[in-house]
Amino acid sequence: SCGPTSGGGWLPPVGGNSRVVENWQTEPCPACGGPIVWALDSQLKRIAVDAEPSPDGTLRLSTRWDGAIRALVPSKKLGFGLRTLRKSHLRTCTRLGQFKRLTGL
Repeated sequence: SCGPTSGGGWLPPVGGNSRVVENWQTEPCPACGGPIVWALDSQLKRIAVDAEPSPDGTLRLSTRWDGAIRALVPSKKLGFGLRTLRKSHLRTCTRLGQFKRLTGL
């Protein structure tokens, strides 16, 4: 139930450890256990995003027409004052080497 997807990304397990933060389905990071949201970046590559907003976050989560979660950097005009911006989990994971090995990111 967890492993590579056909697109080469890592598919998190679904089930007991998942929870919802601000309407986003979260999963524990496979390395550090912190809550993350799996999304697609501007180039449609899978990205792990911290589930909780951060005062210095740069990513805005949104849902695409087909239900896919997107993580995009808003323009300064649109992002100014937003309290819901998040960080890439690559910036915050306390076990980054293990995370990269497990996810292929």
